[in-house]
Amino acid sequence: MSSGVTEIAHLPLKAGSNVHDPNTPEGTVWQDTLQTVLGVDGCQRAYWGTEIENPALLRLFVDWDSTDAHKTFINSREYGPFLKHLGGILDGAPVLYHVGFQPHPASAALSDTNSPVTEVLTLYFEQSVDISKVESELKKFVSGVEESIKDNSLKGSAGGWSEEEVSNEKAGGKAKVYVAVIGWESVEAHNNAKKGFESSMPILKGLPGLKDVHMVHVKFTEQNGGGFGAEEQGATNSAQEEVLNPQDPGKGAPKTRSDGTTVKHNDALKGAANEVHKERAGRGPYHHSVNHGN
Repeated sequence: MSSGVTEIAHLPLKAGSNVHDPNTPEGTVWQDTLQTVLGVDGCQRAYWGTEIENPALLRLFVDWDSTDAHKTFINSREYGPFLKHLGGILDGAPVLYHVGFQPHPASAALSDTNSPVTEVLTLYFEQSVDISKVESELKKFVSGVEESIKDNSLKGSAGGWSEEEVSNEKAGGKAKVYVAVIGWESVEAHNNAKKGFESSMPILKGLPGLKDVHMVHVKFTEQNGGGFGAEEQGATNSAQEEVLNPQDPGKGAPKTRSDGTTVKHNDALKGAANEVHKERAGRGPYHHSVNHGN
């Protein structure tokens, strides 16, 4: 198991965008974006895909050697033109934060080489929540889930706390966030599995300090440079060890092009990036709102 941190970005796409096809204008911009990020010192790999429930929201997970490695890129002179280029396909500012997944990397749950579809479960807690109590209850929930799954539909999992507090309306402002990623054979397999652990759901819904729950499915593509594709990473599939090992929060210039394209969302994009590093204090029924500038 290697060390690192995962940047999570929620990216709202302009209507009609097809980033999955590299031959479309927006697909070209997206591949430029990925190759820029993957060329930065300290970047390990990326996973990306649009939400099945809301294809207008693109999810990007980037594994970094450290948060500081990502911050160095944000503070580089190349970052402004990079944002301008990416902003041309976005319909608003992204939400960015970092999660210390256990295990790292979370490839068993995120990589298309192992998990055809990934459940992304985001739990938002009040700022004063007792994390130790949350973790104790989460372990009970996962134990119930494990006992209920009798087949191989669960492909892998990981979980961890966000380093930053994240904006959430139901939390009344900033919230501590726990993110779990669970790989499944299919959305149908997940839905069928939920019937088996329905009796454990009250534990999840009753977590102390819980303010909001956000669950979506994404078909991620793992990318390590050189275009579309994935690289399989070794990982175990134990839900107990991987989903519930919460972690307390604790060089590089890109090697590809930077252009001067201007877009109306550039200031908002910069605000979102800067907000990521203002604080490292902490540790969502479906909704798809994007918090502009956090």
